[in-house]
Amino acid sequence: MATVTAVLEYLNNWFEERSFVPQLGRWLYALLACLEKPLLPEAHSLIRQLARRCASVRATLETKDDERLSALNLLICLVARYFEQNDLADND
Repeated sequence: MATVTAVLEYLNNWFEERSFVPQLGRWLYALLACLEKPLLPEAHSLIRQLARRCASVRATLETKDDERLSALNLLICLVARYFEQNDLADND
């Protein structure tokens, strides 16, 4: 689990400095799938950081037809719903 957390931290840092691309979304999804509940505090912090960054990028998209939108929504939804970070969920 330490390797998953380390790679997640690395990709979070990478994502903070660069734009979202489909390959990054696939890596992040795969890492989220490897996390087990209950989360360790470090993983908890990392996935919250990830969801906030995804929401920030999503807010800058100029059109709802942007190819990145569905991937960003999926990552936010996984963190909010599956990992029970309900304060980060979109209002229905």
